[in-house]
Amino acid sequence: MRRLGKGNLVDAFIMLDIRHHDGRLKSAMKLGLPIVPYGDPGEPYHYHCVDSDTKAIVGMAFWEMHAIGAKKAVIVEDPRGDHEFPFINIFDRESVICAERHGIQLERFEAKDTRWQSFEPLTGKFPEWKGNGVCIYTRSPRTLAWIEQMMLLTGVTPGKDIGLIGEGGRSRHRADRRQGIRARRRTHAAEIHPPRDHDSRIRGLRPHKGHAAFAAGHIRKRCHLTYRGECPARPDHPQITG
Repeated sequence: MRRLGKGNLVDAFIMLDIRHHDGRLKSAMKLGLPIVPYGDPGEPYHYHCVDSDTKAIVGMAFWEMHAIGAKKAVIVEDPRGDHEFPFINIFDRESVICAERHGIQLERFEAKDTRWQSFEPLTGKFPEWKGNGVCIYTRSPRTLAWIEQMMLLTGVTPGKDIGLIGEGGRSRHRADRRQGIRARRRTHAAEIHPPRDHDSRIRGLRPHKGHAAFAAGHIRKRCHLTYRGECPARPDHPQITG
C-alpha cells in the first residue's frame, strides 16, 4: 500500500477483512489517500466503513430454513484464527434469536481449519439427517463448496435430502472446479451473496473536496439469495422432510 500510494499509482484503497479496532487503519491513515474499510472496526469511526448486513443475512438464511421445513439447523463454524471480527458475534447472536423465532433446533459443528478434511466428519451424520428436516448453514463460500461436494459424492442431494444454505461469493471455489460442475447448474442449495463487487460497495461515495478521507460512518449493504441449481422460484419449496 505504501509503494502504491507514494508512486501515485492509485486514487484510493478498499481494505478487506477489517477486525475490531484494526491497527492497520492507523498506518493506512498516514498514506494520505481515501480509504474505505470493508467491515466494522468499531466506534469511533474515522472512515466511511462499508459492510454486509450480517443481521439481515442470518435472518434471510433462517427464513429459507423455515420455508423448506427445517427442524434443525447445523451451524458450521469455520475458523477465523485469533482475530476478532464483529460479524462473528452478530452471527452467533442472531442465529440463536432466529432459531427461537422459527422454532428450529440449533446444533453447532466447529471445524479445525478450512481444509476439506475438517468438514469430512459431517458425512457420518448424513444418513441420520437425510430426510429428517436438517439444514446445514455455512458462513463462507469455501465451506459451502466443500460440503456441497461431499453431499454429492455420498449420494445426498443438497437442498433436498438435507438442506444446505451458505454465504457465497462471486468466484467459483476450487472445490467446484475440481469436480467440473458448472456454477449455475448444480443443486438446490441456497447461496447468500454479498454486494456483487467491490465497486458496488463504494458506489456513490466521494471524498470530501480537498480532503483525503471519505465521510466517517458505517453503512451496511444488503445481500441477496439465489439457488445454486436451476430450481423453481418460491413458494414451491422442495421440502427436506420425509
